[in-house]
Amino acid sequence: MNQCVACKNHNTKNVLLRVFNMLIINKYTNPQTGAVSVCCHIMKNEKVIKSYSPMQENDLELFKGRFKRAMINNVSHRSRLNFVEIMEGF
Repeated sequence: MNQCVACKNHNTKNVLLRVFNMLIINKYTNPQTGAVSVCCHIMKNEKVIKSYSPMQENDLELFKGRFKRAMINNVSHRSRLNFVEIMEGF
């Protein structure tokens, strides 16, 4: 289990999600056409504070350099782009 250096008793992942702004990128690749769609969400303190509309993968350049932490989730359906799912226990 990874521990926080400051307090020695919290899981590092949980501490990072609570303290820092984090960019969550949901990515969907259409299996028929190969087109890639992404949807970005900004989280702070384990809550989504802003969500963007689905966009093309090239539009991710708008977020470059703004966040120190980002996570990419591959989703199975385009309709799942708007949902943020954080799994515990890693």
